[in-house]
Amino acid sequence: MAVFFNINRHAMKKCIFCLGLFVMTNIGLNASDGKTKVLAHSKYKDILEQAEKLYSKNDMTQAIDKMAKEIAVKLEDKNPIFVCVLNGAIIPMGQLMTRLDFPLQVDYIRATRYGGKLQGGELQILAEPEAAFANRVVVLVEDIVDTGKTLEGVIEYCYNKGAERVYTASLIDKQGVRPEGGLEVDFVGLKIPNKFIIGFGLDYEGYFRNLDGIYVMPIKELF
Repeated sequence: MAVFFNINRHAMKKCIFCLGLFVMTNIGLNASDGKTKVLAHSKYKDILEQAEKLYSKNDMTQAIDKMAKEIAVKLEDKNPIFVCVLNGAIIPMGQLMTRLDFPLQVDYIRATRYGGKLQGGELQILAEPEAAFANRVVVLVEDIVDTGKTLEGVIEYCYNKGAERVYTASLIDKQGVRPEGGLEVDFVGLKIPNKFIIGFGLDYEGYFRNLDGIYVMPIKELF
């Protein structure tokens, strides 16, 4: 019994020590996190105050309406699968789906060349769709197409999965960044000049996707 008691006593001391260390560490982390959150809130609030509004909420509504009408004319009898390209297309996709009143399926893919950076790199498929694409019409929904490299990679992925036809739909088509003869987007909401924009799904460092319009980032924040 004495041996059993001693073993448990030492185990208990170790547990108490670990618990104390955990609590102290987390108190420190929480305090640090609090300061970080305050600084982050201030930074992104300042950016939004300096940002130039390019398109209003009403402009976005009209752009989505336009896309929906064009898509319906071409695809209402094709039984398409609409694939949201995460994360940026979440808002455009949700808005678009409520305007389409024909049979369709919805899925998603997470693909990126940016990974939180401003410059693109190698394409990464982080989350694959669950739907079978074989002999199906697929519509890839994007928030923005600039160079088109990410979207080209996702189109290739869909064809490799057996898609019969792949269409592209993008809320924003950025002008002046693709070479002549490059990717043409099938359904476009708005065309914009070559500016760094935020809002309606588009982010900067993970923020501003929730804005109901499109804003131009202050240039100084990008360097």
